[in-house]
Amino acid sequence: MVKGSKEFLLFRPAELDKLYFSKRVNIVPQCDPTELNHTAPGYCWREGGAVYGHYVSTGHSMVNFTSPREDHHPGYKQAGYVRCNLEEGDALYLPSWWLHAVQSTPNQEDASIGVNFFHRPQEATNQQAKAVNKNPLQDGQSDNSEL
Repeated sequence: MVKGSKEFLLFRPAELDKLYFSKRVNIVPQCDPTELNHTAPGYCWREGGAVYGHYVSTGHSMVNFTSPREDHHPGYKQAGYVRCNLEEGDALYLPSWWLHAVQSTPNQEDASIGVNFFHRPQEATNQQAKAVNKNPLQDGQSDNSEL
């Protein structure tokens, strides 16, 4: 964390079915057709002199993590997670394929600033299969805990 603080909920890949991922349409205020690729297929259009872009993403959960509704997402209550708070100067390593929800810490007076770096494993399929079957939590530390 560069400035401020953030709270993370970290979920093992095996919890995916309890997090209700769904397709989401994203509209962006700019669009460069050369930057769109097979992972974010979309198209551009002009309206009133502005250029807009549209793409469909499947990387978002439909659960409201700050106020989950059991009537809409009954499986979420059984999802195991680790809660982690990052302060200025902290770093978090998030293993490949782990899922996360993040928000700035409530009651924070200033903005929070974080820096992300994404590394894509070369053997993505094999890495994902291994990640689903591993739980790197240490012995004696259960899910739904705080770090």
